[in-house]
Amino acid sequence: MSRLSHSLLIESARVESLRWFKQRQLLYIIVSLIGVVFLTQVVALVFVGSLGFIIGVERMVAVASDTSTATSEELTLFLIAAFLPFFLVGWIWVGFFERRSFSSNGLIAARPFLAYGRGLLIGLGMLLAVILIMSAMGYVVIEQPWNQLAIASALLVSLGWIVQGAAEEFLIRGFLMQIIGRRYGIIAAITVSSVIFAVAHGANSNITFLSIVNLTLYGVLMALYALWEGNLWGVFAIHSVWNWAQGNLFGFEVSGNQLRSGIVLDLGESGPDWLTGGPFGLEGGMITSVVLLATIAILLAVVLREGDSDQPQADQDAEDSEDNGLVNQIDEE
Repeated sequence: MSRLSHSLLIESARVESLRWFKQRQLLYIIVSLIGVVFLTQVVALVFVGSLGFIIGVERMVAVASDTSTATSEELTLFLIAAFLPFFLVGWIWVGFFERRSFSSNGLIAARPFLAYGRGLLIGLGMLLAVILIMSAMGYVVIEQPWNQLAIASALLVSLGWIVQGAAEEFLIRGFLMQIIGRRYGIIAAITVSSVIFAVAHGANSNITFLSIVNLTLYGVLMALYALWEGNLWGVFAIHSVWNWAQGNLFGFEVSGNQLRSGIVLDLGESGPDWLTGGPFGLEGGMITSVVLLATIAILLAVVLREGDSDQPQADQDAEDSEDNGLVNQIDEE
């Protein structure tokens, strides 16, 4: 399990921790969480508000309050404006307060495109597994057949989902999990970050207890995967492609948010909500629970099989070339 406990994702954040709060790490974690979340919300409000100059104030308010009213263009702009500040605030915080590079926030990888591509396949595979199980049980109906004209719109919206998925992972599995993990270890980091991720969706429409459970399981899976890879590129892709495929490729609700445009194949669920997720989307159903638990089990099996092996060669190369000098600073201090 050393591959997780000594993950580059945590080590890269440990090397230049704040000297001011070395004896007050819990205080710093609390201050960081509140500060980053508050600043992110402020900047996001400014960015989203600026959409009023592009699409009009009335449309901006309508899209912000109900994404089902948005066109593909409006949804793309909204997702980028609402979630791009996560990166901006994170960059300012780690650079100004922690005196470490932006890339140390989970972006260090020798082959980021390979990691991202692998994440796309895993995320899409998980979603297809859920849909195929539902189909085998007779719980999927085609509400609108394949719409070739919607492909271009769906691809456009994917740009927004790319930003949205990566931004949430950057904040939760990057910044938050790092500052907890470097002080309290990976178990605390995984647990706290996963719970916070689930609770952060508590205000979404049609949320249920099972939805919270599944979002927590999803958080655990993403945390384990990010620690295993040593970077965030894979979870960036998994999160983004799951949301995009669920909403725009197959027409299901995305964490309680319904889409009306840019849907290629509009599917619906016909079974009991506790199995299929109902109006919350696939994340609210027991079938997704099974798929998440199975994926977690597979990942843990891979980790255990590797035993005490070193970081994967791609991440080890990145660590050798970019971080060894920084890690040595710890010993000097």
